Amino acid sequence: MKIVAVDENGNETIKDIIQKGDLFGELTLEADDQTNEYANVLSDDVAICSFLLSDFENLLLQNPSLALSYTKFVGLKMKRIKNSYANLISKDAKTNCFSF
Repeated sequence: MKIVAVDENGNETIKDIIQKGDLFGELTLEADDQTNEYANVLSDDVAICSFLLSDFENLLLQNPSLALSYTKFVGLKMKRIKNSYANLISKDAKTNCFSF
């Protein structure tokens, strides 16, 4: 599944590719047409589980091992984002174009 953002000119930017076993959040399904982000399923073999933040917090409180695994997962994802950001600001434009 890919998470896509659309700018005011209608240009789409892929924000993330979600693969088997990945977690993602903050995808808001709003009723109005002001939403500029959507998920596009790329396979027929996809299952999505949606729940409230309060329910997720209760689940983590009741399952310390899950809470630890989730903390590690978020930490690794943040490290990946930090490294990507560092690479963007520390390399010139020509190097960045060829590093992806």
